[in-house]
Amino acid sequence: MTMKLSLNIHNFNAFRYIQCGLLFLGLFSALFDRGSTPIIVTALSKESPSEWKFQDRQYILSSFYWGYVVTQILGGYLANKYGMKFLFLISILGPSLLSLLMPTVITFGGWKAYAAVNMFKGLIQGLMYPAIYYNISKWAPKPERNIMSNIVETGFSWGQLLSPFISGKIAASNISWPGIFYLNATIGIPRRFQIRHGKGEKPHSSKSRKRSMEDPSDKPKPIPWTSILTSPPFLALILVTACQELGYTFINSEVPQFFNALFNLDIESNGLNTTLIQIPTLVMMHVYAIVGYILLKRRIVGLTVLRKSYNAIACIIPTAIYIALTQLDGSQQTLTMVLIAIIASTLPAQDIAYWINVIDLSPRFSAVLYGIINTTTSIMSMLSPLIIGSIVSEGE
Repeated sequence: MTMKLSLNIHNFNAFRYIQCGLLFLGLFSALFDRGSTPIIVTALSKESPSEWKFQDRQYILSSFYWGYVVTQILGGYLANKYGMKFLFLISILGPSLLSLLMPTVITFGGWKAYAAVNMFKGLIQGLMYPAIYYNISKWAPKPERNIMSNIVETGFSWGQLLSPFISGKIAASNISWPGIFYLNATIGIPRRFQIRHGKGEKPHSSKSRKRSMEDPSDKPKPIPWTSILTSPPFLALILVTACQELGYTFINSEVPQFFNALFNLDIESNGLNTTLIQIPTLVMMHVYAIVGYILLKRRIVGLTVLRKSYNAIACIIPTAIYIALTQLDGSQQTLTMVLIAIIASTLPAQDIAYWINVIDLSPRFSAVLYGIINTTTSIMSMLSPLIIGSIVSEGE
């Protein structure tokens, strides 16, 4: 018996998937840049331990979100009013140009200057996700929404996967940590010239084709702030995403320093091990998407049951493993890595469980909803390193 997973060819619009590919590349460059920060601060601490203390490094890891949290709701508002093209371009180009300046900034300004520029990178990059979800809400038909969102979000996982490994290799070479910043700029700046056309703006589309891509009711409308902020489903979504982000921050930001303190790894091995535990995230992202597609296609479960099941996977399993990790020590490196890899394997479930639910709640105002939710999750990402820095001393 052959099972068909192909999309309906009559409704297939190749340009929608070109859009997904371009968003994938933009998200990849952003996460490659962001994912290199833990490796950079670990390399700097090994180079000059007295100048790069643990608490100072936590400020750097937190600083990106000082700016990131400010522009989330603004990004949603601007995307809803003006579209995504300019927001997406500036959110890629700005951080890439700042990466070119970062080695000089660090050399002359130390950790405080690094944190300040990192904050500006977050301020600019905060516009990206609202723009992405605005684009998906406009381009993705409901039956294809999960698969298109999955394609785009894979850029997140690939950036996060490759960044520690490549950054560790560069940091261990003669180029050292400045080379990581130059690579970040090299990856990001070309994306500026690839994202050109928005909805209905394909250069060679006929007028009738452009009209077919447009929703006749798709005109700017006042944002119903009261309805949004008093919606029980939306408030529940805010709560679950905020809590989940605390655990995600550990995997994304703290693992290289955790490995360094617990196992005393050299910077190249640290980057490799950090990459290895990210592989399950990339693999399981596709598994969750395919399994979900099959279950819905065969009507084995409904969308609500699927989302709640994936949410349970993303929340309950990591919680149990985090508790187990407190009982391990530096002699149990393999077991520690396996447990963290299992946590990483559950993270993609959240994309289907509730991130894409933003579009389900309100396709028209999805950029605004995402901006609000990402503000709360960014606050968690901002606070997490500071909390860890307040309870963990150097070398513990």
